[in-house]
Amino acid sequence: STFHKITNSGGAVTESATGFTGNAAMQTDRSIAFHPYDSTIFGIFCFDVGPRITFTKGDWFYPSDPIIYTWRATGKTKWAGSYSAAFQPVVGSKVVVASIGMYISTNQIMRSVNNGLTWGSLPITPNTTADLQAFNFIAFDPELTNIVYAGSLISKDAGLTFNPIAFPAAYTTSLTCGVSQDPITGKSYVFAIDNARTAILRSDDHGETWFLFYNLALVGGSAKFLDSTPTFAAHPSNPNIVFALDKNRDLLKVVFDPIAQKATSVGLNSFAALPTWMPADVRTYNQIRRIGIDPVDPNVMYVSMLVSGIPSIYRTLNGGQTWASISDDLNYQGGCVVVNPHTRELYKGSMSGTSIFPAAPTNPSSVFTIRQSNTLSAYVDLGSSMLFINGYDEKDLNVIFSISGKTVKRFLGSSESLADLSSGMYLLMSGGRKPV
Repeated sequence: STFHKITNSGGAVTESATGFTGNAAMQTDRSIAFHPYDSTIFGIFCFDVGPRITFTKGDWFYPSDPIIYTWRATGKTKWAGSYSAAFQPVVGSKVVVASIGMYISTNQIMRSVNNGLTWGSLPITPNTTADLQAFNFIAFDPELTNIVYAGSLISKDAGLTFNPIAFPAAYTTSLTCGVSQDPITGKSYVFAIDNARTAILRSDDHGETWFLFYNLALVGGSAKFLDSTPTFAAHPSNPNIVFALDKNRDLLKVVFDPIAQKATSVGLNSFAALPTWMPADVRTYNQIRRIGIDPVDPNVMYVSMLVSGIPSIYRTLNGGQTWASISDDLNYQGGCVVVNPHTRELYKGSMSGTSIFPAAPTNPSSVFTIRQSNTLSAYVDLGSSMLFINGYDEKDLNVIFSISGKTVKRFLGSSESLADLSSGMYLLMSGGRKPV
């Protein structure tokens, strides 16, 4: 993606691109990874071109280490794309583990000791068919921080070496897919899912033993969408709650009762009410693609859609009881949705780059609700001075008036900063609706 200046009416155009095909963080909910203890560092792990690392909160990114392209050229990897990654959750640590390779089934693992600026001389997993897999999920254990989970493998030395996980005989083809940590005890839990993407397993002892947490097939659900990359999310601080898909590809919440040792599931609203012109087979196939949970306030969740005719991003502020579109002009692509743990901003990856949406309100005490009705609600996060409008129609123009009727701000979209307005009373009008 480069600009060209043509001075001869198109008689000759010289291509100056170097093989760069765009920053596309699409494959997994780990395609954008943040350093847990350094807000200036994060990485975007992209299709085709590998990782882009920033040490300045995103003001500037370093391109992929050239060694990645050497691996591709010499056959050590099948491709140069990277699709999932994790920074070690230790203050001052510079260790990063990430996937590298060819999209779905022939990835390997690479490791960096300088926050992803450069990578090791070779991928860690041998380039043999037995060891190649998608590595859709890579994560450090939040309690025992030298443990790394990567697909069906586990490392106990911060990613230097990996060995197969001993899953139960009935689920030998399982892959890790989530981690959770109890904030009171500090204990960590890891989740896995079988090859059919229906049987959810949980380990309470860092991958040593596993039990069947829930079988999504009981309600006709699964974590499988268009490919083998699971649509799955573990609650970051409650190990008894996970999210996947029901039979309509709507969001399904699974709750495990540790006393009864039994899990139940409940659907969270319905995104299946698609336009009536859409064929029935498409209605039940293209739905939620990615799930993102705010680690600071898990009641705030996001889903990325992959369906024509409806918005591409929905958000809930109450744990899934109600949802509202925050799509604005976001591209229609079901890329990853990842919440920055430092700023709580939503990062939306796609084939068209990465978009950032403002943080949700920190907690109810910091929110000033202007009005709420069946069609429109508006509120201000007093901490960030951001105005949010739910129920916004993308065709509507929003206008803020002073109490005297003077127009002080006009904007499109479902959010706007009010930091430049002085204290006082204002009126908000969205589209043809009455002022609120």
